[in-house]
Amino acid sequence: PIYEFDAVYSNHSLEHLSNTDKVMDEVWRMLKPKGKFMIRVPHAHGSLSFIHPGHLKFFTANTIWFYTSEGLSKNPKFRTLRKRLNFIFYVPPDKLRWKGRLLRQLVTPINWIINLSPTLYERTGILPADEIEWELEVIK
Repeated sequence: PIYEFDAVYSNHSLEHLSNTDKVMDEVWRMLKPKGKFMIRVPHAHGSLSFIHPGHLKFFTANTIWFYTSEGLSKNPKFRTLRKRLNFIFYVPPDKLRWKGRLLRQLVTPINWIINLSPTLYERTGILPADEIEWELEVIK
């Protein structure tokens, strides 16, 4: 490849693209060995994932398994370094007013609990998460 990158960051964009397989292949091609792919998408069970008419795909905690060594891929291109569900959409602290900072503190224990077992949490259907984050590492 002409250009190789250390990292690619996708923030609430994969859900707008029709072919996740092609996107994952292209990101894999662009990244250097051990390069990082950080992904943030709305969670499929969260109501906010359905309100945008441009959302073409829906993601759960295990959707990325199809591309990783831990999951269902026969020829994995990535390794999962981190997976996290967020009960409410992440907003950088400097963008929050005092009410937002207080809300963030109140949901911190919920985020901790749901991330003990994201798959089990999803099966309960209680208080759906708003988004999922992954940090993946390229396997080359």
